[in-house]
Order: sequence, then C-alpha cells, then structure tokens
Amino acid sequence: MQINKTEIHRILIIQPSRLGDCVFCLPTVSSLRKEFPHAYIAWLVDDRCKDIVIGNPDLNEVIIFERSRFLDLWERRNFRELWRFTMQLKRTLHEKQFDLAIDLNGLFKSGLLALLSGAKYRIGSYNTVGMRELSYLFSKEVPIQPAEVHVVDRHLATVRYLGGQRNGVYFPIVFSETDKQVIQEIFTTNGITEHDTLVVIHPGAGWLTRRWFKERFAQLADKLIEKFNVQVVLVGGRVGGKEENGLSEEIANMMHHPVLNLADKISIKQLVALLHYTDLFIGNIAGPLHIATAVGVPVVAIVGPTDPAVDGPYGNNAIIIHKKISCSFCRKKNCQTLECMDKITVDEVLSAAEILLKRNTKR
Repeated sequence: MQINKTEIHRILIIQPSRLGDCVFCLPTVSSLRKEFPHAYIAWLVDDRCKDIVIGNPDLNEVIIFERSRFLDLWERRNFRELWRFTMQLKRTLHEKQFDLAIDLNGLFKSGLLALLSGAKYRIGSYNTVGMRELSYLFSKEVPIQPAEVHVVDRHLATVRYLGGQRNGVYFPIVFSETDKQVIQEIFTTNGITEHDTLVVIHPGAGWLTRRWFKERFAQLADKLIEKFNVQVVLVGGRVGGKEENGLSEEIANMMHHPVLNLADKISIKQLVALLHYTDLFIGNIAGPLHIATAVGVPVVAIVGPTDPAVDGPYGNNAIIIHKKISCSFCRKKNCQTLECMDKITVDEVLSAAEILLKRNTKR
C-alpha cells in the first residue's frame, strides 16, 4: 500500500487502553506532529486512560471510547444497543473525515476501530508480539527488525514508514496546577517537606505474574526507610492494574514503619504531579512505572515473564532486575511457580535503589 503524503491532512491514532501502552505511543504522536505540522491529529482512547493524553500539545482532539458502556452492553447481551453504539461511533469517526488511521494496539478491537474510522489509509504497528486477533485484516502492518526492538521504537517505525525522521523521543504528559496543589496539600498533611527524599513504590500490575511478592515489597520499604531515611509512598488502584484493591493496605500492614498509602486516592494526572517530586520509583512492569520513566524519574524495574528489552522501561535512567531462566519471556498470565519472580531478592532490589538514589537524588 503506497501512501501519498500530500493526501494526509487528518490522522487518527488508535490506542484505546492500558496506561503503559498509551505511554509507549506518546513519542509517535510527537514525531507525527513534526512530520505533519499542519495535520489534524486525534487519539481514540478509552475512558480509563484518557488522562494520559488529554492536554497533549501534539493533539487536536481526544476522542473517548466509552469502554465501560460497551462492556456493559456486551455482558448483558444487549446486541441491539451494542449495534447502535457501534454505528454511532462509526458516524462520529466518519464525520471527522480521517485520511489515515494508525492502529498502535494491534488487536481485533483496535483493528475494527480503524475500519470503522473510514480512513482511506490504515496502517498498524508491529507492537509487542505483532498484530494479533485478525487486526492485520484491517490494517497494513509495519514490520520491524530485529525482533527485540522496544515497543516505543516499533511504534515510531510507523512514522518512518510515512517518510518521517527520528528527531528525539518525547513523552509529553500534562497535568494542571490544581493537580500539583492536591499533591502539595497531601505532603503538608503528612509532614513531607521539599528536603525529604521521596521513593514511590507501585506493587501492582495488570498481570498477576508480573507482580513481585507483597511480603518482599514490605521488607524493601522498611529497609529503605531504615537505611536511607526516605519517605515511602505506595501507589496503585485506579492508576494500576486489576485486582489491586487492598494490595497496598496489606503491604502497609506488614511494615514496621509508617508509609504514605495513596493507592486509589489520586488520579492519573495527580500521579504525574507526584512523580515530579519523586527521587526514585520502584515497581513491576506496569503503567505507573512507564509514566515514571516518561517524566524522567529514576526507576528500579522488577521484571518477570516479559522481555525488558521489548516492554521494559525506555531510556537509560533505569536499573532492571530480571532473572533469566529456562522459560524466560513466556508472557504467561498464569504460572504455578513464579520462579522468575521468586529468584529476585529484597537485597538486590535495595542495592539497585541505593545506586540510583546516590546518583540521582535531587536534594
């Protein structure tokens, strides 16, 4: 499929869901803006992840996909309303007259959304493990070589396919002065000052197999406080994966020292504001870790069944803790042994944290 760039005036980005996946797409949008400075660029995103893209200076519009309503209709098998919902979305997208749709999700849902857009040209990123669930039937896949290329660079390949050049990698995530004030008020209430060293820990993840053990997170947090006199903040819930409710509370209850637990108490944009005060982030492979990397926070990443070269933290300000075993990179969401996680000790995560704290502490 040959694309005539002179015909590209209105572009639709399709990456509906998952915080980390949305973060990975931000550099592609920035590169598209440089390549098509006068184009109208919109992003179709579901209601869970909209805060990652709302306010993005490279976008003209954010289109919200009402995932919760879609799932409700599907679960109730209300196919008549589901059809109406789909046709209304189709009309909305057609009215915007997109010339190009870029599927950066690579699943059936996103491929169908690309088709519904009515765009003349439709291309898709190779994504984590290629386009799946028949999404390649709706869009032309832009292949990459070699296979271990990070997802960020896989997405950027779509811009190169359109003739663009790589001129830096940028992750613009916008938050408001109000979001900043909320975090400052939390600090004041909890006695945290600008002189304190702040360590944010996210113990959750969308996949249960990506989660290090809560007992070890509790031990780690206690040792960080004892050895470095840091303020530890736990995050999760609304800004993390499924089934995180209560996880941070359990960890806090296991600890010997007090910890500030903000799980399910701040929004995504407030998390971004919090990270601008953060000296170190420690967590599993999940959305909050990728947000931390995007805003420049030093990161200790605890990696289990996935390949950190492909979907780990992007950039050079991270230490990755990963144990290569016979079944490494299995990408299983269920596992009986969790051997790759079990081999990661508290002391080696603590040592990595010490390296980054000494190298990067702002205060």
